[in-house]
Amino acid sequence: MIAGTIRQVTGIDISLDPAISLLLRSYRIESARTRNEIPAWDLSLVLSMLSKAPFEPIKSINMKELTFKTVFLTALATGKRRSELHALIRQGLSWSEDKSSITLRVSPEFVSKTQLGFGSGVIQPICLTSLGDFVGNLPGEMNLCPVRAILTYFRRVKSEGLSRDKVKLFVSYKQGFHREISLPTISSWIKKTIVLCYELANSEDLNLVKAILLELWLLPRPSIIIRH
Repeated sequence: MIAGTIRQVTGIDISLDPAISLLLRSYRIESARTRNEIPAWDLSLVLSMLSKAPFEPIKSINMKELTFKTVFLTALATGKRRSELHALIRQGLSWSEDKSSITLRVSPEFVSKTQLGFGSGVIQPICLTSLGDFVGNLPGEMNLCPVRAILTYFRRVKSEGLSRDKVKLFVSYKQGFHREISLPTISSWIKKTIVLCYELANSEDLNLVKAILLELWLLPRPSIIIRH
């Protein structure tokens, strides 16, 4: 654009100057970005680790692992931001008679990012269906069911007295922590879940994930057809 303006005013085409060409080429090289084909962490590994000890059997694991697992599966199943997960309230939790589905609700005072500037409004309840409707009674498959995790978590928090004077659905797993958790705590728990899963993974688990990634990498790419 600048070269065109100078050419019209002075009649000189600076785009033909070798020094200018080399300078622009160096800018393109410096700004080039390489595509990262392999993710920093693999979801299949995390889910594999969450389906076994120390995250199972879910009724007897400690409160820390239960919290990590429940928050991670809830984030994955709902696709919600940490702010909405943080805004979920205990009073808003309800479930069907056969416990095949649950409904989560956020605090009435909560305003999401998408609502800013457009009035508060009412955020619709979040409905989750049990994996039992899809996998039946297959051994181990229900270990990753978010409905099962949330219901177990809800009862454990109440039975251990962690929900006393708490409004939020997710509370600190530390005994004697009397405040509501902060917003960054949700992010911290999700990150710690991933880190813990990788720390617990043995060479067999890691090799399995590498094999899956390699298999996906070797799959034929769809050809691009140019129609004239």
